[in-house]
Amino acid sequence: MNDKYAEKKCWSNGTWYINERNKEWSNYSGCGRVERMRRLQHFHIATYAISILFLLPALFIFSTYKQLQVHRITMHKNLFIALLINAALVITFKTIVILDELDNSGNRRTILEENWIGCRILYILTKYSRMCTYMWMFCEGFYLHKLIAAAFAEQKSLYMFYFIGWIFPIFPVGTVALLRWYFADEQCWAVPVKPYEWVANSLNLLSLFLNLVFLINIIRVLWTKLRATHANEPSQFRKAVRATLVLVPLFGLHFILVMYRPQNGDCFVLEGYSYFSYAMDGLQGLLVSLIFCYLNGEVIDLIRRSIDRFRLRYSLDVHPSSFTTTSELSMARSRQSTDCGGEYSVRPWRRSTKECNSLINNTELNTLTNVSKIEQDSNSMETSLIIH
Repeated sequence: MNDKYAEKKCWSNGTWYINERNKEWSNYSGCGRVERMRRLQHFHIATYAISILFLLPALFIFSTYKQLQVHRITMHKNLFIALLINAALVITFKTIVILDELDNSGNRRTILEENWIGCRILYILTKYSRMCTYMWMFCEGFYLHKLIAAAFAEQKSLYMFYFIGWIFPIFPVGTVALLRWYFADEQCWAVPVKPYEWVANSLNLLSLFLNLVFLINIIRVLWTKLRATHANEPSQFRKAVRATLVLVPLFGLHFILVMYRPQNGDCFVLEGYSYFSYAMDGLQGLLVSLIFCYLNGEVIDLIRRSIDRFRLRYSLDVHPSSFTTTSELSMARSRQSTDCGGEYSVRPWRRSTKECNSLINNTELNTLTNVSKIEQDSNSMETSLIIH
């Protein structure tokens, strides 16, 4: 006979076994030993901590560069913020409540048993942040589907998405809180009561289903466009697969892999499912920050330009011989400022902001090239001196 995670004794009168503290009691002596469960919770906390470490710099990058202040990146920022808040709340809840329950040797009442108001508030906040992540994943899917499938229509305002992502979850989560308060006010509301939990969970599942529909239609549109512009069949297939894989974590469709929890099986299968499910859940922040920030070509280019500017300033400070280059840069900036309609412009025309930024960036790159040549000449002289 296969072992199970837990075992409960049911009496002939249809009631569960009650321990000496007048509480229902489950036997975790099999697969669900306390030490195994504790390791599993620590693993889940670690995955969320990793996501936080990657989400924070990504949000800083998105907020720093003015070139990234567009609707697409704003949608990503809100999803990242929702994932960040959810990760912080889950870590807090599991550390304070769940691990406290697992560490109890039976000689005291745990936070879960005390059912404190603060514990219930923390649980509701965790549930709210969780639903916000699902709603923002739906917003990402709807927004991208509208851009690609609806003839590349431009979204003029994001107020609707702000409402769906941050305001709408208050209503179903608030409904769950009221139902638990009146009908199942126990154990910090952390133990699921299916009729009530489905008020919020059904909407989360609906968002995943709609995102799946969006993804299928997006792939159809992209495939049609690729067939119309390219004749290389393997290339079309690779592009379609790449687009699919990139959008899966953004739309939350990786949760479909762990949607069904096996009810029967040996300990190894059930424990493996739990670790895989927690990894898919906790590492979503890591996946989306890698794909849409750290590996994004636009972001990489902006960071590279910032590094080049830093190196330029450092080179100008370290190498006095680049004084003439500094003068050239100042004169070029002065000319460009005049052309771009500066305060004392005497030109009869004015360049556009885009042209001005392009001129300034090109000047900085040319200056950096000159400084690099000076450094190379200096290094060559130093090398020859060392050799001789």
